[in-house]
Amino acid sequence: MRRHFVLMNADPGAAGGGVGGAGPGGAPAGGPGAPAPTWYAGFADEGLRSWVASKGLPNAEEAVRSYHNAERFLGAPADELVRVPKNPTTADEFAVFDRLGRPKESAGYELDTPAGAGDERFVEWAKTTFHKIGLTGRQGKEVSAAWNAYMTEQNAARVEEYTQVTTAEELQLKQEWGAGFERQMETARRAAQQFGFTGEAVDALEQAMGYKAVVKFMANLGSKMGAEHEFIPGGPGKFGDALTPAEAQAQITAKRADSGFVKRYTEGDTTARAEMERLHRLAYPE
Repeated sequence: MRRHFVLMNADPGAAGGGVGGAGPGGAPAGGPGAPAPTWYAGFADEGLRSWVASKGLPNAEEAVRSYHNAERFLGAPADELVRVPKNPTTADEFAVFDRLGRPKESAGYELDTPAGAGDERFVEWAKTTFHKIGLTGRQGKEVSAAWNAYMTEQNAARVEEYTQVTTAEELQLKQEWGAGFERQMETARRAAQQFGFTGEAVDALEQAMGYKAVVKFMANLGSKMGAEHEFIPGGPGKFGDALTPAEAQAQITAKRADSGFVKRYTEGDTTARAEMERLHRLAYPE
């Protein structure tokens, strides 16, 4: 037994040949004076060992608890977290948007367009732009829907405003032209037809000049093409002899300068008096 004990503990390089050798000051190595190994001392990754040491985690349970708390704070496991670059410039940095749900190609966006008001060039521009800035398919669809709703609302507002303006200006024309309103409107319509103005061309003129100005321009253009009964196919017969207030006033002035008419009127000629009364009703409508 003694021989076996000596062989088991012999250490040729140790002074005194004691059990386990002697440490500094004669204290045995690994004895009561030596620090206990840390719980992460067996980690093969030196960087990980240093990181754990810097965190001051006293044991494995605390390390797991810290990880668990971090996951609860972040709201998702680590493999589900994505770091979004602030100013992506490289393909690798932009690839993060693919993980977030960006379509592989711009054609992958499903964008709606308002019925009857779709602009295919705008839709293609939007798809390209959405893909470039990294919007997900869902985000692209929602942005498109919001934009379409806004544009629909704006178009409806413009139509309402246009209707109100044209209604007010038409009323002004009726007041200005009086009994001659329908005749003047027909003259304006026929002038537009005669000169080949399309509906789109008239709309463009209205955008630039306004409804009232365009109607008066067309009516004036038609009247200057010669006598209205010559210019308008079929003549103005269906309008009778309806005159605008200005036209009636001009005729009153002309008749007052007509000595023959004045003589008949002052002598009580019923026809002359009836004509003057008619002209006054047209010249000064209530």
